[in-house]
Amino acid sequence: MKILIFICCLCISSCANMDVRSDSSNVDVAVVLAARFVVSEQERATFLALAGATLEPTRKEPGCISYAFYEDPGKENSFIYFEEWKSREALASHLKQPYVKALLDAFGGLLVGDADIRVYDIESMSSGLE
Repeated sequence: MKILIFICCLCISSCANMDVRSDSSNVDVAVVLAARFVVSEQERATFLALAGATLEPTRKEPGCISYAFYEDPGKENSFIYFEEWKSREALASHLKQPYVKALLDAFGGLLVGDADIRVYDIESMSSGLE
């Protein structure tokens, strides 16, 4: 179940080519998804191709504030997703998209171990460290 929830919210890009979408600096963020997982070395190319196909359409979804993916530079094939959504409904809608379903159907066979997925409901947010 954790894997399915996590994958629906996936986005893929490389750190060098990362293009994080942000609607504005004053967006009210209702939901944040953060996930960590490891992909098997043999399935890396498959994973990147499938997940990469979700980037552009996901970032165009009306409820998507940001959708980013990073590879941990200290651990090969270890990835981190960070997503911001306007609502739980927007996240749920994302999970039903055909480009997400294609990734989800293949995702279970690509991982080494379990994904660590966390979804945060945000009541308030501020910018900066103050």
